[in-house]
Amino acid sequence: MDVQHALESHPSINGMCDYVGISRSGYYQREKRHNHQSPRKLRKKFIQGEIKAIWLKSLCIYGAGKITQELRSKGYKIAERTVGKYMRELGITRNSCAYAILYPFERSSWVILPAP
Repeated sequence: MDVQHALESHPSINGMCDYVGISRSGYYQREKRHNHQSPRKLRKKFIQGEIKAIWLKSLCIYGAGKITQELRSKGYKIAERTVGKYMRELGITRNSCAYAILYPFERSSWVILPAP
């Protein structure tokens, strides 16, 4: 019995586990681990979104210190070191967005140019 035949015949999980040589409980444990989002990972993704929003709102000027202050003012309990780590993972740094030419009109007319 080859793998192609096994896939075409739609065997049960038990049959596939026997064919591959793993236990059913091991298969289900791996599935549970692999598809589960822990509360820590969910919080990290949410905080990273908040960090990116604050950073963009500041026209890419704020660093980890000021972003930490903003997050704490919103009620989040987070360390500056954690914010810096998340910023590195996102690939953003203070002033990495570029230079903004600010026209004396409204905010929608601001132009952001790439860094030299």
